[in-house]
Amino acid sequence: MKAKHLAMRISKLKKIYSPRIELEQYTTPGDLVAKWVIMASNSGDLDSESIVLDLGCGNGALGLGALIYGAKKAIMVDKDPDSLLIMEQNSRVLKVQDRVTTIQADVSHVGKIGPDLVFCNPPWGTQLRGADRPFLEKIKELNSVSYILHSSSSNHIEKIFQSWNWSVVELFSHEFPLGSSYSHHKKMRGSTSSTLWRLTPPDITGPDRS
Repeated sequence: MKAKHLAMRISKLKKIYSPRIELEQYTTPGDLVAKWVIMASNSGDLDSESIVLDLGCGNGALGLGALIYGAKKAIMVDKDPDSLLIMEQNSRVLKVQDRVTTIQADVSHVGKIGPDLVFCNPPWGTQLRGADRPFLEKIKELNSVSYILHSSSSNHIEKIFQSWNWSVVELFSHEFPLGSSYSHHKKMRGSTSSTLWRLTPPDITGPDRS
């Protein structure tokens, strides 16, 4: 599947109707999802046997994008029940609902579910400093190859994971649209710069399904 076709399918998914500012709920745009998913595939991290965890899934764009591109299963985690309902609706539209597992929980309370690959676009901490920390801690605990999107102005992702002896690779930067999701956004087409990192636990260089 070409990137533009994947981006189009993701862009048509239902978005969160009333995003909660305290959760920093923003929908990852289709073109970014497509670039992300295809890069994971080209890197050998995503294939037809992959179990992908979408940590803080929102409307499900990342996990569903992985399924469209051929992943075996997606585990969708979010503490917001309204987001999970929208994600489930999207999975039915795409006819991949049988390959989706839903977990409604705070990320801190998610057990060791053993994904092959983690996708995560956490809250960046613009509303509550340190809001991303539980996501980072959970990624460490899961000990799987992970892709995380964060503000390009953040300098702590690399420092934190390197302090845990993880390999950190900056993959690309991409404009992230803010639109008018919240009342404090004055510009209808505002955006900010985001960066995607690939995080690899110690002693893991790629998919490990042995």
